Order: sequence, then structure tokens, then C-alpha cells
Amino acid sequence: MQTVSWQFSSGHRNDLLTSSECNALKDYAVNGILAKAENCRLEEKLQSAQKNATVWKQRFDEWRKHDAFMDEPDYGYIDIESCFNPIFEPLLETLKSGF
Repeated sequence: MQTVSWQFSSGHRNDLLTSSECNALKDYAVNGILAKAENCRLEEKLQSAQKNATVWKQRFDEWRKHDAFMDEPDYGYIDIESCFNPIFEPLLETLKSGF
């Protein structure tokens, strides 16, 4: 078993690590670097999504201000009803009279 000397930042202490412990430390360091890079990428993606959400919310708010349909919810129902009544009234009369 090979040992490696590892000097800590305190400078006054020398501990010996085995090669498997050194490999484990290297793996932890690599995984930490990869995780940090992934976190940075995800943070950028989140910021981009938040900016997009803000833009779309502003667009929706502007659209809602200028759209009478959103201010008058019954208007759409009455308009649809007035369109279909001329079509269905003769059909209903025919069904009521029994053909």
C-alpha cells in the first residue's frame, strides 16, 4: 500500500493518506467542480426563464387592459348566444311541432 504525504493549510501538520484516500479526494473535487458548473448553468437557465415570465406577464397585462372581452365576461356569452339562436330556433320549432 502506497501512502502519500498531505500537508494541510495550517502548515504544521503532516498526515499520510493512502492512494485510495487520495483518489477519493480527487473524485470529490471533480464532482464538486462538476456540480458547481451544473448549478451555474441551472441558475442562468432560471434567470432566463424568470425574465421570459416577466416579459410575458407584461404582455398579458397590456393585452388584458385593451381587451373588452376580459372586462365583460358576459359579453362573450351573449354574443355567442345571439349567433346561434337564429340557427337553432327553426330547428327547435321543427322538433316541437313533431316534424
